Amino acid sequence: MNKREVPPEFLSSKNREVFSSLFGFKKDYSLVSYVLKKEKCVILVSSLHNDNEIDPETYDQKKPTMITFYNNTKGGVDTTDKLCASYNVSRNIRRWPMVVFCAILNMSVINARLIHIGNDQAVTRRKVFLKKLVDELVLPQLYRRSQNTVGMPLDLQRKLQPYRQDERNLANEEGQEATGAKRKRS
Repeated sequence: MNKREVPPEFLSSKNREVFSSLFGFKKDYSLVSYVLKKEKCVILVSSLHNDNEIDPETYDQKKPTMITFYNNTKGGVDTTDKLCASYNVSRNIRRWPMVVFCAILNMSVINARLIHIGNDQAVTRRKVFLKKLVDELVLPQLYRRSQNTVGMPLDLQRKLQPYRQDERNLANEEGQEATGAKRKRS
C-alpha cells in the first residue's frame, strides 16, 4: 500500500463498491485492487496471472482468481519457517555471514528431503533423514581426518580412533590411487 509505484486509483476504496475489483496490466505482471470491506482495499501483484478473471466459486464476493490462488497457496512460507525452527542448525552468533549460511543450510535440508521423497524413496521421519544426511556428509571427512593425527591433542586422537580404517584397506586404496594417477611431465 505504501509503494509509490502503485497508482493512486488502486489505493483508494472510498468511491468504489464493496467486492469490486480494479485490474492493471503490464507486459510481465498484473495488479489487482479488490475492495473487501468498506474502506478496506487489498492490493496484489502477480507475474503468473494475465487476465481479469473472477473466481466463480466465490459467488457474491466476486474475488479475482489472483486472490483466491494466493489464498490457497500462501502456506508454503509458514510451513518452511516451521520446519526450519524445529531442527535449526544455527547458533547464537553475531556474524551475519554465518547467519546467512545457517539459513541456507536449513533450506537445503528441507529441499533435500523433498527431493528424496519426490524420487519415490521411502518416506522416513525427518529426524531419521537428518541423521542419515549428516552421516553421509560428515563421515568421509572424519575418515580422512583420522588418518593424519600428528600434532593433534590426545583427546581428539581418541575420539577419531573409531573412524580409522585398517592398514589393509588403506594399502588397497593407495595402490588403486597410484595405478590410476596420471603421469607427470618431465
